[in-house]
Amino acid sequence: MNSSFRPYGYKLPVNPQQKQGSIAQGFVTPKKDRTPQVQCIPPKRVLPIVFIPGIMGSNLRMNQKRQDKLKQKHNISWRPDNSTVTIQQFDDTPAERQSRLDPKITEVDIYEPEHNRTGNSTETADQRNEAVRYSNGYGGWRRLDGPLLQGDLPGSKNGRTQDQKARARGWGEVYFGSYQSILATCENKLNSAFSGGSLERYLGNHIVGVDPSKWQAHPNFSMKPLDENYIREAVKECWFPVHAMGYNWLKSNRLSGIAIAKRICSLIENYRKQGFECEKVILVTHSMGGLVHLVIHNSSVSKFA
Repeated sequence: MNSSFRPYGYKLPVNPQQKQGSIAQGFVTPKKDRTPQVQCIPPKRVLPIVFIPGIMGSNLRMNQKRQDKLKQKHNISWRPDNSTVTIQQFDDTPAERQSRLDPKITEVDIYEPEHNRTGNSTETADQRNEAVRYSNGYGGWRRLDGPLLQGDLPGSKNGRTQDQKARARGWGEVYFGSYQSILATCENKLNSAFSGGSLERYLGNHIVGVDPSKWQAHPNFSMKPLDENYIREAVKECWFPVHAMGYNWLKSNRLSGIAIAKRICSLIENYRKQGFECEKVILVTHSMGGLVHLVIHNSSVSKFA
């Protein structure tokens, strides 16, 4: 790699989870390589983006008793990213489908690498979530100075790949084939809006100066187009980690909203325990997820809406 592309030296991946990013791990280079290694400290202010999917957009698993009854080698009730399982379910009888999609015995299939609750002793949580692959886009190495989701360097203590970090944020709880684009776009654009002081090209071409009516959110949208200074102030000294939270769409939206409200409160508290300033989240919803959001907004559990 030509050194002219590294004006500040080798950028080490920013890892906000390691004492707010105050710790970084470097790497060994040949003696003749005198290029410095640069550590960048991420912002202390955190504003998580929480995505809530539409109906049937959350992955579900069944309990052990129902799995045994159906004689399945796994506990998958609904996971459209797994084409092998989904194709087999196509021929289910009404009774089998009703037994598999029973709100009383199902829950969100969350990523738990410590416990590997897959219902299959030979399947790990990472194998269950193998469809979740994250890329920070072309030229992503240029944006290592920001809090963009990055994998740990090889040899790091308890190191994780960027795919594993995305799964830990719930990206595997939702139908990744449908929602990959919005999750990755939010992560990439919000956390690398400026690099080296320059505005990210996508934002410059598609956001700055664009009449909001073009996005068709409202026929008579009255807001003015955003300029570069507005975006700079909006993202200044702030980290926007993108999370996804699934819900059991077989149950009522009220129960789903209350459950997610509690999870969001726990998420905020977790960031605070890590030493970050976190007061609220931004909710992004799709389809029936908007109804779940209404419950969250009005829930006595939450104070962040």
